[in-house]
Amino acid sequence: MPSDIPPPLARSPHEQLIVYAIRITDQDIESNPEFEGLPDIGATLCLAYSISSFWPTARHGIVTIRGKGDYRIDECAVVLADNSTREAMNVPNPEQLARIQETLRTDRKPRWYRLTC
Repeated sequence: MPSDIPPPLARSPHEQLIVYAIRITDQDIESNPEFEGLPDIGATLCLAYSISSFWPTARHGIVTIRGKGDYRIDECAVVLADNSTREAMNVPNPEQLARIQETLRTDRKPRWYRLTC
C-alpha cells in the first residue's frame, strides 16, 4: 500500500486521493503528555497545526497502511501533500523535512498512502 513513488495526478475530483504523509502511531501520541485525553485524530490535528507555520499545506488525515479486500489497517497521519493538483504535490526538500521531523519528534519518513478520510 504505502509507496515512495509519487502517484499520477488524480483524474477527477471524485477519485480517491493519494497523500504524502507521516504516520502517527499510538506510541507517538502516548509518549507526549500534551495529548493525554485526546483521541488519536485530535492529537494528529495538533501535530499538523504545529508545522503549519512553515509547511502551510499540513493537515491531518487517516491513511490506509495495509489492505487487501475488506481487510484494512488505517492510521492517523500528518498529511504534507496530495495528488489533487501539481501545486498540491509539492513535497518538502531535505532541510524542510528535517525541520518537520524535528517538530513532530519522529524520524519516520513520509510516504505516499491512500487517504481514507
